[in-house]
Amino acid sequence: NDIKSQWSKIMNALNIPEWDTDDTNIVYSNGGLLVLDGFDEIANEINKKPGLQQWLRYCTENANYSVIITSRPNVKYSYLKNPKLFNVIGLKSQDIRKYVCTYFRNDDQRQAENLLRKLNSSPNLKLLSHTPLYLRLFCYITRQQLIKTREEEEEEEEEEEKKEIQNISLLDELNNISISKLYEKLLVCYMKWNWIKFNGTKYNPNEQEMFSIFEMEIDYLSRIAWEGLKDGQAVISCEIQERVLNIINNKYPREHISVISQWSRINSFGFLQGQESMNPINSVYFPHLTFQEWFAAYHL
Repeated sequence: NDIKSQWSKIMNALNIPEWDTDDTNIVYSNGGLLVLDGFDEIANEINKKPGLQQWLRYCTENANYSVIITSRPNVKYSYLKNPKLFNVIGLKSQDIRKYVCTYFRNDDQRQAENLLRKLNSSPNLKLLSHTPLYLRLFCYITRQQLIKTREEEEEEEEEEEKKEIQNISLLDELNNISISKLYEKLLVCYMKWNWIKFNGTKYNPNEQEMFSIFEMEIDYLSRIAWEGLKDGQAVISCEIQERVLNIINNKYPREHISVISQWSRINSFGFLQGQESMNPINSVYFPHLTFQEWFAAYHL
């Protein structure tokens, strides 16, 4: 009971926002479930505080509810008693085929087959395609290329046979770039995907324009990613946010990043979660640690 009364305080220490007693009661209810998704992002906090280790050990040994912890494989749980370990293998080959074919169900199915062949012929693309997010982005890239090709061919009144040849050559582009460039392209697509979702298609910058038009915003994201990793923080504190904002404001004196129009752009990209306004009052985090790592590398 003493531990139960401390749950809100514990969640605050772990930078898990908006936790209240109702959430605790749900977990403690018969058959309750606590999911700690992305545990590797808070592992450092727990490793530094024996009290948090005691809390987690108590949770995992409680017979009244279940605890599921997801994490990268590099995190060790020496303070837990005989946890059951499972490996997430990602999408299987048949899952990838089913997803791609479903994605293009309203298009020419040859596009699905072309993409599947391209994924299977490239070790890098094949490896990444087992992750749902990357597979979704590969499909998105392919569809955007298809739309662009169709628009160009309608203007030029190209023949049907030439369409397929051009589409295949566009897919080849994914296979002939380095891993770092591939990540860059995926991230730009993710940015554009979220930008359109929040802002519509009235102003729709292409991939090449994204990093130049939004130089200040990208600079902010890359700096905050690097500062967080440097301090061992996947959940980035208000102190780091303030420090980075001051750097950005000094670097771009004519454009203040904290004005609403600029901050809304950052939210539109979908990279930074947990912060709804330009004044740091909560910790923030990247929805995928891969994004934080890439932005940190971009900063360096």
